[in-house]
Amino acid sequence: RFSNAAGVEAATVDEASFSRWFVEDLVAGTGPSPTMRTQAATQLAIRQALTSSPETPTSDVELPGAIDELIRDGICQSDQGRIRFSHGLYGDWIRAYHLESLTTTRLAALVDQASAPSWHRALRLYFLSRANRSESSSWRKAVDELDAAGADAIADIALEALLFADDEAGLISKMWPELCQEDRDLLARLLGRFLHVATLPDLRYSPVATGNPTLSVRLAARYRLPWAPLWIPVLKLLGQHADEVVRQAWVQATEIANLWLRSTPLNAARREDAASLAVAGARRLADDLTHRRYHRDDF
Repeated sequence: RFSNAAGVEAATVDEASFSRWFVEDLVAGTGPSPTMRTQAATQLAIRQALTSSPETPTSDVELPGAIDELIRDGICQSDQGRIRFSHGLYGDWIRAYHLESLTTTRLAALVDQASAPSWHRALRLYFLSRANRSESSSWRKAVDELDAAGADAIADIALEALLFADDEAGLISKMWPELCQEDRDLLARLLGRFLHVATLPDLRYSPVATGNPTLSVRLAARYRLPWAPLWIPVLKLLGQHADEVVRQAWVQATEIANLWLRSTPLNAARREDAASLAVAGARRLADDLTHRRYHRDDF
């Protein structure tokens, strides 16, 4: 079924681009009913996200003829009266493609659903695609509109998407003027998301919580280690703008510097950039203390 994939490599840059190709070429197919196939797959993907279930009873499936074609082509599978996608990512890719048809207002209406993990990857792919294909001001406008509509959770995913680009440092550099606007806290929010999505639980604390699931969750959230593939390009970029980063996001910048310097050996990559952040943060703190420009919450 992938016989028409020969030319995809040249047009594919990242997962967001690949997911669009997947829907437009493989899900839609080359037969007489591409719209119906895409509609059937989209209905199935949305239903499974809403129910947080990877399978749907055959009796609940709309457009059964199109679903039969998708099963024939290997996009879906049928087992004991239930329909599922042949791979867990297919639903995410189809949901991401569906999101491209929505206005910002309709996206904001997803805020209740966005708390469900089943929407997160699709939203991330959608905003990654939008950031790659749009001017930085257009991307910033979308984030502002989501914030204004009270959809902070979705706006945070839009920020988080920048961290998952094929060239994350390049994409963040493209958005840098918008992230550093004085009237917003976008850079601080982005780095706050970075500290969450680009770290892994420190398993050295796992034995402490043996037999206590609640404590295990708390320790996993509190004690984290950097995931180097995401950190190295971002640290390089932050080190190049250390003073500006500290001015915009002092708390997050010093947390990033502290975590990398504590967690990596002395010969690890980008320690000099983390050190630049730490020094810039110390200078900012010293200046604030000297001029009494500080608040107890900063500590």
